[in-house]
Amino acid sequence: MENQEPIIQLDPAGKAPILSYSVPENTAYSGRNYIELDIPFEYFDRPNNSQPGTTLPNGFLDADVVELEKKIYEFAKGQSIDPDLKIAISPEVKTFLQEKLRFLSPLRIEQISSISEEATLPVDEVISPFTTEQLGETPQSQTQQNEKVIGHVAQALINGERLITTTNFAGQETIASYPVNRSEYPKLILIETYRLSSYRGNYGAGEVIKTFSLLPGEKTKISVQTYKKSEQDSKTASSIFDSFNKESATSFEDSVKAEQTNKSAYKKSFGYQVKASAEVNFGFGKAAVSAGVKGSSNSSRDRLSKNVSNAVSKHAAKASSKRNVQVNSSYEVNVKTGEETEIIREIENVNVSRTLSFVFRQMNQEYITVFHLTDVRLGYDLDGNPENYQELSVSEMDGLLSDVIVSDKRETVKNAILDELRYIVNYKDELQSFVEEKEIKDESNQTLYSYWRLKKGDKSIYRDSGFEIEVPGIILDVSKNTLRTDGIIVDAILGQGNA
Repeated sequence: MENQEPIIQLDPAGKAPILSYSVPENTAYSGRNYIELDIPFEYFDRPNNSQPGTTLPNGFLDADVVELEKKIYEFAKGQSIDPDLKIAISPEVKTFLQEKLRFLSPLRIEQISSISEEATLPVDEVISPFTTEQLGETPQSQTQQNEKVIGHVAQALINGERLITTTNFAGQETIASYPVNRSEYPKLILIETYRLSSYRGNYGAGEVIKTFSLLPGEKTKISVQTYKKSEQDSKTASSIFDSFNKESATSFEDSVKAEQTNKSAYKKSFGYQVKASAEVNFGFGKAAVSAGVKGSSNSSRDRLSKNVSNAVSKHAAKASSKRNVQVNSSYEVNVKTGEETEIIREIENVNVSRTLSFVFRQMNQEYITVFHLTDVRLGYDLDGNPENYQELSVSEMDGLLSDVIVSDKRETVKNAILDELRYIVNYKDELQSFVEEKEIKDESNQTLYSYWRLKKGDKSIYRDSGFEIEVPGIILDVSKNTLRTDGIIVDAILGQGNA
């Protein structure tokens, strides 16, 4: 009988996998930053040679709040077609309002004389206050929340702002508003995508949380309770580093908002957000476009890096402060477990002549957070209306400029854009280019044409004490934060005196 080949066998030329002690594990979140290029109005090739106006003609600047609330209700319910509301409120916002106003009657609108303590809050303080999950669980609370929606929408329109729906970092649909001033349009914008990547660094013992001693021959029970013992405690202790959820995402996003020094400029960025993308909105900046000025957007990036670093540090400190671990010792312990986070142990001092002391310490985890630029796109905003907004890749720049910039200024604007991307200052204060010129050649190696694109496979490396992190793009900032964990280490110390 001939030898049969086995069904499966090891490759004789194969190599065994290597077990490494330091395989980097990271969590990463994306966000966008918007840099408006300060291009003179006369550089733009506007349709019909139209001139900029002073404000968005919404007809609401001098409107009565209560009357406007009634109009909003009727418009959302399809009972009227107000041309000004149609311009100011996108179809998505109208659908959002229709859903929220289903159970609110016209009579109730008549009775609302000042929804409006809430409505008159500074809009800078209420950038995107309503999510689909916030709007009421009971009929009464639902009515109250819907009243607030109308009040905020009315106040935003009176302030000359346009309303849109967007998705926040936690993945919830929200209403946001942003100012529209026609004298600022059209605009060219650099849309920069950043990634916030966190890696685990050192792990070690931290604060002493409990000490106690056992006499010779003494026995006791100990229980360990962590911050995960209840759902509420677990939520408040969550962080974007190791336990992403709605609470940690909202906490971090609030920290980023709190770092914005120019609230009005920050609100402008909501006009360019991708509706269905759950990303962090890192903010809005400006860059001067003039002869001899290269990389003027670096000041905006520097401010952005500091804002994000501060937000990360505050978020980490807030989460860590909630991560309390308790060690209790007694002769009898009543056990109440929640998600199996309470551990009961019985310990005994078997020595007959010496005491035995225990020192419990909570374990800390260091996180190395790298903030790096991963993508850049070009945006063109004709008039502040989302329907007239375009967003293209850098490789499509020539086509965009030929459509929106007058012919004798295209090269000037193109060079200005390239200068913002060729002279980027990294976290070491070194200049790096994020773009490259690609030449297309024929069979005889003659250049047919060329275009600019983002560098392919561009990576940056961060090294620290033998620890190496490689990330795509350009690193703008690196920070380290330490969070307490639910781990405990205990050390036993034998007494030196005989009993």
